[in-house]
Amino acid sequence: MDMTTIPYFYRITRTSAKFVMSAVLFIAAMNTAFAEKLFVTGADSVVVIDGASNSVVKIISVPGVNAAIHASADGSKVFVTANGNSLWSISTATYAVLKQIPLSVIPAGFAVSLDAKIVYVAGANPAVVQAISLDFGAVLGSTANPQSSDTQIWLSADGARLFLSRKSGATTSAIDTSSMSFVSTFPSSNGVSQYTRTSFALPEFYAVGLSGQLSVFDTNTLALLRSVPVGKVPTGITTTRDGNLVYVTSTFPAGYSVFDASTGLVIKTVPVANSPGAVELSSDGKFAYIATRDNTSIAVIDTATDAQVATVPLGFVAQQMASVFALTNFAKFSPELIIAPKLSAFSVTAVFTLASTSKPLSPTKQDLTLTIGDLSLVIPAGSLKQPSPRVGLYTFDGVISGVKLGLILTGEKNGPYGLVAVGTGHDFTNPTAPVPVGLTTAGNTGVATIKPIIAARVQSLTH
Repeated sequence: MDMTTIPYFYRITRTSAKFVMSAVLFIAAMNTAFAEKLFVTGADSVVVIDGASNSVVKIISVPGVNAAIHASADGSKVFVTANGNSLWSISTATYAVLKQIPLSVIPAGFAVSLDAKIVYVAGANPAVVQAISLDFGAVLGSTANPQSSDTQIWLSADGARLFLSRKSGATTSAIDTSSMSFVSTFPSSNGVSQYTRTSFALPEFYAVGLSGQLSVFDTNTLALLRSVPVGKVPTGITTTRDGNLVYVTSTFPAGYSVFDASTGLVIKTVPVANSPGAVELSSDGKFAYIATRDNTSIAVIDTATDAQVATVPLGFVAQQMASVFALTNFAKFSPELIIAPKLSAFSVTAVFTLASTSKPLSPTKQDLTLTIGDLSLVIPAGSLKQPSPRVGLYTFDGVISGVKLGLILTGEKNGPYGLVAVGTGHDFTNPTAPVPVGLTTAGNTGVATIKPIIAARVQSLTH
């Protein structure tokens, strides 16, 4: 969407939107309070570790839990598969099991869409890939699993493509998520054992294999961009939220290496004892959590000093981890929603302030989720651009979940803050009914149920 159409949309729909535009003009922004939680799979359970005290605060019984665990973009839920025949959704706030969705395949791996509406399950028996609604449990589409058993599965950062590899193979396959159709199979690391993806701004994914190479691929062209050695037995991989740094753990040598995502060059290699395995980073990138297999614990590493600052005993070997943070409500959140039905368009304007305990955020490095009813638009970390480092003004222009979206966020320090978003390509089922409008970013959230303003006469977003 052309960002120049945004002011015109407000001018021709409602003059009272000027109060939001004023908020945009005097520059404002959001901030965040980190209350880190780490969710760890293993031993028929999901264990919750509090990031402030580095202690186990909850053990959630999940009989037959598999290794993989994924968190929703807003951090409100984590997902696991269990007993080989069900997908579990767990609240990160209350630890309650929200849903158990029966699966018709034995899952070898799964991935969750950015808006947490769809789960993609790679089946080992039968060898199919299914797209399943997380709201209703219905299979939305399926295709053959070209990698069959022992499948690693992940999404591109924009959610447009699904990738599948297996530890015993040397290829990766791509599937178009909109049509659930096969795209291509291409050479990749020998025996892909772990993978991660970068921010939305970098259309790349990283895979480490049994060959001890970190391979970097372009998710659009499927071309191998570069490959660098990472140790004889790589055991885990993750990236910072902005996608700038890649962390890889390995057994030989025992430790982790940090790579510059843009060049592939090693920045540093840090030894870690007791056979390091899976690795996860805190949301602000200040701490690395590394599963140590010899003494069944989690090592907490200060990424600035590379010192191990804590050890969290588990009593079992951690399989995989997901890092989330508790949400802090905005002190004030006042949204306005305008819908132009003839254009399949909408605009959201909002003024908001943060809780006194919140810290200034870094919009270019953090996710931002805008929700309007059942429409969820997740702008991944690295997608907001800052035209000038001297001004608290951030913009986004792109396509999210099939919606052409233009967004302006303004602010700095403690606010107040202003947001303007215009989208096209979505038809609301009942545009005149009151609808919840929400905003979440880096641990801060706000939601209000409001009645939309209907711009029935708007025919165009341009002059």
